[in-house]
Order: sequence, then structure tokens, then C-alpha cells
Amino acid sequence: RTVSLLGMPPENDWILLSAYIDKTLLRNPFAHYLSQRAGRYACRWNFCEVVLNGDYQGVYLLMESIKPDNYRVPIRKMSAGDTAGESVTGGYIYEVAQGTETFGLRRCYKYPKASDITPHQIKYIRAYDDGFRAVMQKSTYADPVTGYFAWIDESSFIDEIMVQEACKNSDAYGWSSYFHKDRLGKLKAGPVWDFDQALSNSTWN
Repeated sequence: RTVSLLGMPPENDWILLSAYIDKTLLRNPFAHYLSQRAGRYACRWNFCEVVLNGDYQGVYLLMESIKPDNYRVPIRKMSAGDTAGESVTGGYIYEVAQGTETFGLRRCYKYPKASDITPHQIKYIRAYDDGFRAVMQKSTYADPVTGYFAWIDESSFIDEIMVQEACKNSDAYGWSSYFHKDRLGKLKAGPVWDFDQALSNSTWN
């Protein structure tokens, strides 16, 4: 059932985040705030107290999940019939993380889900990601015609990197890194996610 919770736009998919590693409960909200100030979509949040069967569980973050929606990630929703032409070009969301349901090099399906994505859609988004990475390995990666400009939304990557670096996120780039691609659009970085170990809260550099 679609509902609005704590003043956030209505949806039917929410996350209660304990943020156990981050005792301040502030690192994720701060990173999301920075991304939102840059004009990017980042999951909205609210602090809440959780009581389960009469037992007080503590303070949690109630957050939006990452999914396509009018109020969330701004991409076209796909169906199993979107397998050719313009329709197969988007929208997609994937995450760089450890997982078993991937299309290679730790690219994990998020939308469409691994259980829903079709072989034609897998072939398209994998070829797009492979093509972009192949360009970045060439000496001509910055060519204004054949370089990365043809593959990615440059400003979204700049904004993503600025937030990750400002927060000194130890998970940056290799873990919990999201990307999305709308129909006929270029690949965009984000939304930002998972800053529990950012801002000097990690033993990793």
C-alpha cells in the first residue's frame, strides 16, 4: 500500500536503518543532504523511535529505498517487453558491490531485479557498461567525441565524487556505488548510499 510516512512522498517501499556502525546516526543524512544540495536525488530520511511488540528498540533512520518512481530515481520503469529499440535503453539501476546476481565485475542488478530482467536487457546494460569502461582504458578517454562524454553524464559523476571525497567514504567506488541510466540517456552516477563508515569512522584509508 502506498503511504506517506513522516512527511515524505508516498510510496510502498521503505527502509528502517539501524546504522549500527555509526553511533551518531548522522553520516548517511549528511551525505544525502550534500547530494541533494547539488541538485541530485538522494534518499530522504527521518529519525524515528522504534517500538516492536511493546519493546523499545531505539532510534532508527526511516529512509526511502532506491527504486524508480516519480519521487525517487528519475528513470523510466521497464517491463519484460522492453527488449529492443529505444525501449531497451532504460531505465536501469545497478550497484557496484559484492553479490552473486551480477552482469560481471560486481555489477549487481537493482532495477530491473535479477529475477525480472530479460536476457536482452542484460545484454544491453552489460554492453553499455563494458563499452564505457573500455573507453576509460584508452589514451583517448577524454576525446570530446569518442571519449567518456559520449557515455556518461559528466556532472553527475563530478557531484558523486565530490560527496564521496568530502565525506572520506572508505566504501567509495568499490562498494555500495550506484549508477542509473534512463531511456535514451547517458549513464549517471548515484544515488549516493552507505556512509556509515565515512567521516573518520573506519579503519580503512
